[in-house]
Amino acid sequence: MNGHVKTLTADKITRVALLLTIVLFLFQTGYILAFYQQLPPVIPLFNQLPWGIDRLGTRLSIFLPLSIAIICAVINFVVASIIYTVMPLVARVMGVTSFLLALLCFIFVVRTILLLT
Repeated sequence: MNGHVKTLTADKITRVALLLTIVLFLFQTGYILAFYQQLPPVIPLFNQLPWGIDRLGTRLSIFLPLSIAIICAVINFVVASIIYTVMPLVARVMGVTSFLLALLCFIFVVRTILLLT
């Protein structure tokens, strides 16, 4: 597995995507932790549901988008590291997709917290 990681980080696009993804996850975690005590007990997190109590999540559920994005990014980078030698373009696209997912998750969490504080 160590050889796969070295191959993946040797490519400039996947290396930058991996680093930016990790940085965004760290910023998002720090932002959530900085404002966690100021959040109300319920948060409007599930915006696609009909209006009412179903849209609300607990204060702890603000970590849900972050955890889903981390799981998806880890899966993408593991698959990208495995298939890089066969299909480098697909591995690069998976890395950029992970970065975009982290960016959109960061924007969602920041906008939600700014709405509530």
